[in-house]
Amino acid sequence: EEESLRAQVKDLEEKLETLKMKRTEDKKHKIQLEQLQEWRSKMQEQQNELQKQLKEAKKEAKEALEAKEHYMEEMADTADAIEMATLDKEMAEERAESLQLEADALKERVDELTIDLEILKHEIEEK
Repeated sequence: EEESLRAQVKDLEEKLETLKMKRTEDKKHKIQLEQLQEWRSKMQEQQNELQKQLKEAKKEAKEALEAKEHYMEEMADTADAIEMATLDKEMAEERAESLQLEADALKERVDELTIDLEILKHEIEEK
């Protein structure tokens, strides 16, 4: 019976050693799992931050495009206004030229009438 008990003790010691090895493996796995969970948490935080940055970048890009469109519209309006002002200036210059010609013609006519008047005055004085 002593032999049987020694065999049982040896068997139990082997089982105990096996369990200790399994517990050591379990501790390693637990540490690895905790490290993976910590890494996963950090990756999730980084992903969230990157998503936030991407959203902000898209918002800024949209605002920049809207500002560009607004600028282009203003430039088109300005170009139209410049074109209208140029046409108005050309018309005013043509009108001024026409009025100057008319004024020159009227001045000539006044000169002619003044000469005629002088002649008539001179003739009246001689009579």
